Amino acid sequence: MVEMMDALVDGRGNMSAATFRLRKAAVVHCLHLLISSSPDRYRGPGFHEAMERLGATSSAGCRKRGSNTSSKKSRTISKGDLRKIEARLLRLASHSRIAGATLAAITLLNIFGMRPSELIGLRTASLPDGSIELNIRCSKITNGRGLGEFRKVRAVGLTDNEKALILSWPVYLASTAGQDEAKFLRNLKACLRRAAETALGARPSYPSFYTFRHQAIADMKSVGRNPEQIAAAMGHGSSRTATTHYARKSTGRGSTRLSPDPALVARVRATATTYSSSLQGNKRTGPTTA
Repeated sequence: MVEMMDALVDGRGNMSAATFRLRKAAVVHCLHLLISSSPDRYRGPGFHEAMERLGATSSAGCRKRGSNTSSKKSRTISKGDLRKIEARLLRLASHSRIAGATLAAITLLNIFGMRPSELIGLRTASLPDGSIELNIRCSKITNGRGLGEFRKVRAVGLTDNEKALILSWPVYLASTAGQDEAKFLRNLKACLRRAAETALGARPSYPSFYTFRHQAIADMKSVGRNPEQIAAAMGHGSSRTATTHYARKSTGRGSTRLSPDPALVARVRATATTYSSSLQGNKRTGPTTA
């Protein structure tokens, strides 16, 4: 334990300030739990000194941006960049099934903001009012993180082309029956990367599948959707998740077509215990705002 705390402090120069703060908070949170459950076990030489050193260490000296792969991926995508990538994929789709599937996938991700892994097992339905409803098998539902195994989300105001692409997704999925689903998604992600590099030219970062989830949340924030509505649409168990970990309101594109299930909105928890709150030794109990 002492070595772990010292390694975090001494190695902070190789990580971003945000990453250091998150890891520090997580370690402190876990240590408090361990000490409260077995206080006699954690009285070894240097243990409390290492805790005090960690607690007193700020993010000064950390990188502004991390050096890992995720730091090189964009969290936002403009409408203009999206159109360029879509045009590139559309040209490729005439002779590439993977390009066609990638175009359908990013249409879904851009509008609905689900996790990339939730593309698998997705069910689509065209409703009489012209909207599209998705029945999504939720990822990350363990330890109370989600709202259940499935969630329904509806999108309104879609163009005929968007509807056609969304409804084509189950066809692409059916064509992969019996194949490695994870490999199929990796192929789509690689296709997006190649299309983005060609369409956008040299950039320090390019959009990934997860970019669209960040952007969809920012879009909902930008039009004033409350934290419970955002959580229900994204499958979060707590209204705080999108506020703490996702893109800001200022990066939103000023519109969203998502309409979450009201029953799920009512089930969202308004509060949550977070790692960062453990640094002060208390729980955040007030309502959150997006």
